Amino acid sequence: MIVLKSSRELELMKEACQISAEALMVAGEAVKPGISTKEIDEIAYKFIKKCGATPNFLNYGGFPATYYGYEQIREKQADSMTALFQKT
Repeated sequence: MIVLKSSRELELMKEACQISAEALMVAGEAVKPGISTKEIDEIAYKFIKKCGATPNFLNYGGFPATYYGYEQIREKQADSMTALFQKT
């Protein structure tokens, strides 16, 4: 079944995508030798909250971080992080 989105839902999705893209850029800019993935995750979390949004993955099914793939991320690999969150 195809579910059609309302104009309001599409606008919220667009806004969430914009925040996600900006959060990913902020996280990527924080990557430097010696920084932990936990620190990068905290930076992304603070940015997302500042935008008035909530990270979807955080605490979902016990997941401990803002970004999906958090445990596999290594230094200088921020471009591999993916974030999905919803507007609160």
